[in-house]
Amino acid sequence: MRRRALTWGPVLALVVFALLFGGRLTAWVSGLARPTAQMAVAAPVEQAPAIAAAEPQWIVPPRPVKTFKPEVKKALALPAAVQADDAKHVLQAARLSADDSPREVTAVLDEQTGETELLVRALPRPWLDATPRGEAGVFAGIRNGHEPVARLTARQQLLQVKAVRVGVVGSVDVPMSGGDIDSYVGVGAWTTW
Repeated sequence: MRRRALTWGPVLALVVFALLFGGRLTAWVSGLARPTAQMAVAAPVEQAPAIAAAEPQWIVPPRPVKTFKPEVKKALALPAAVQADDAKHVLQAARLSADDSPREVTAVLDEQTGETELLVRALPRPWLDATPRGEAGVFAGIRNGHEPVARLTARQQLLQVKAVRVGVVGSVDVPMSGGDIDSYVGVGAWTTW
């Protein structure tokens, strides 16, 4: 079997792929090797606009408030300053499912029972979001119904308008049995569900 010379198209695609996504892939792989003892520490989040605009704040008469044991602060990976402060207590915590739609979490205190409740509200997606998001992957499969290939693919979001994302995508197909390498680089739009 005679092999053809490698053209510049696939080489260029591989170089672009490596430049755009090599750093992200390296960070992801190093994150897998990191010991679990180095958990991310919880951080404060931005207040909801309705709370930031609500002045003045009310003062609730002192009554017993139900809190969790101090050990929960460590289990929740709260900042060291919060863990060391005996005057700070955990009222409630929640875990939200992975979703790229914005959410607003509100803690509500029942002053009669001293219990708190967390309420979650889905917010509409913004009309325009320029937060960069990317993904890369390696797949094994069959091309044209008979040829086994390894596919490297990457996608970088540049802009989001409501649920529609606009960005670039690239892929490289490497035949496992040798042969021509195929590549694709393009721009387009997609949505998620």
